[in-house]
Amino acid sequence: MMPSAEDRKLLQASPEDIRPDAVVAADGSGTHRTITEAIESLSLKPDDSDGGGGRSVIYVKAGTYREYIKIPTKQKNVMLMGDGKGKSVIVGSRNSEDGWSTYQSATVANNSILTKMPKNRIFNL
Repeated sequence: MMPSAEDRKLLQASPEDIRPDAVVAADGSGTHRTITEAIESLSLKPDDSDGGGGRSVIYVKAGTYREYIKIPTKQKNVMLMGDGKGKSVIVGSRNSEDGWSTYQSATVANNSILTKMPKNRIFNL
């Protein structure tokens, strides 16, 4: 599937030109301290009444976030944006050896996409 013109503009924009819907910062300087809190706040937003869709952008400031991200199936068009490789990092260590299922061990997941990370690996934004 080809990205829409709106998506292409968003992907080509510099970070300074993107206005995020939520800002995550572990030190409390953003709108949320965790990525999960930011996703939950987006799910409270009313649906787009004109049917045009749109994308919700979560900016994750530099830091290490030890959490397991689950994007609800009904939450559409969520984009996570960080400060770069090795700067905005999501860390998880669940794995099948410790009794977690494949789905439960994903560091970032929704019902249609799984990002499976081996034990003690990182997800860079």
